[in-house]
Amino acid sequence: MRIVVICSAAETIIWHRGELIRDMSKLGHEVIALAPDDARKWREPVEKFGCTYYQIYMEKTGMNVLADLKCRSSIKHALDIFRPDCVFLYHSKPICYGAVAAQQAGVSDIFAIVTGLGSVLRGDSARCKAVRPVLGRLYQKGLSCCKKVFFQNHDDYDFMLKNNMLSEHSDVTFINGSGVNMSHFKATPLQNKLRFLFLGRLLRDKGIFEYLEAAEIVKEKYPHAEFMVAGGLDSNPTAAKFDDLAAYIDKGTVDYLGRLDDVRPAISECDVFVLPSYHEGTPKAVLEAMSMGRAILTTDAPGCRETVLNGYNGWLVPTRNSRALAERMMWMIENESERIRMGTNSVTLCEEKFEVEKVNATILKAMGLEEEKRVPAKITSITTELFEAAAVG
Repeated sequence: MRIVVICSAAETIIWHRGELIRDMSKLGHEVIALAPDDARKWREPVEKFGCTYYQIYMEKTGMNVLADLKCRSSIKHALDIFRPDCVFLYHSKPICYGAVAAQQAGVSDIFAIVTGLGSVLRGDSARCKAVRPVLGRLYQKGLSCCKKVFFQNHDDYDFMLKNNMLSEHSDVTFINGSGVNMSHFKATPLQNKLRFLFLGRLLRDKGIFEYLEAAEIVKEKYPHAEFMVAGGLDSNPTAAKFDDLAAYIDKGTVDYLGRLDDVRPAISECDVFVLPSYHEGTPKAVLEAMSMGRAILTTDAPGCRETVLNGYNGWLVPTRNSRALAERMMWMIENESERIRMGTNSVTLCEEKFEVEKVNATILKAMGLEEEKRVPAKITSITTELFEAAAVG
């Protein structure tokens, strides 16, 4: 069977879907991944997971009608070239435009994973409220083309159902996030340096500003506590700017580690992992920290609440509340034995619920992807230049 995977960021093919794609390939399926990022940079890293990478046209943010029509056309051209048996989609634009393009290309087995609803659907700004009805209709059209829809939490499902983005007759399967490779993210001893870590895109909706404000509050009482921030600066309109961090860096409140290609050393150096996000699908960074044996502080928000049993492996705090977050940080400082216990429990919870092999097995079974007896011939006659002329240009 030939499977085409479509997303809006090539790096997620590796970090979020790499093991799933590898499992598909091991079963004998041919996998082709499509994303808008430069093929010259991403083809070789992606191919290590057993699939071929091609670049398509897609503007990752914004809702420009002409650009989005070009996106759908680019995906349709690609699907006409590859003629897949199955299309697997995640991220907003691939679902909204890719599912329609796949249906137009005659593909019947179309699957989508809703990995979170994002700031447009969850946000309360005037811009979000203005754009939300349009995006809702696009989701409705895209998801109606899908044979099955996977959700990472019940909050997102309920939201889409309530707002008529999803039919109550849709075939839905719930999965435990993207899973985590516990052989790669191995538990490491705590450093007991009272060190906290925020790791993620530096967006307002990720809670970066609440983290910075809480760190400042804690520092007043516990000046020896350390606070790390890891993540790249982002073009998203809600992203923090370096100047926003600079004031806290200059005062010695936080250490900024930048964007990390390997997050494991940073997680190993912290005692508590913090993500005060407003909404998630299921935050993969939290799962990685849990797998490595860290106590978790996150919010009682969609997706985040899936990762923490309150008082067992961490604490859930209210969103947009720096003071409440600071109080739980100080609790972690003052309760060393509990902090250690919670880290151990994080590993146990990962083993039971979030191990990537279990998550992938659920997805593959729901998609009906049994072992392929005959591996189809790989597409060797399509050069990168020919493909890009048809699908990108």
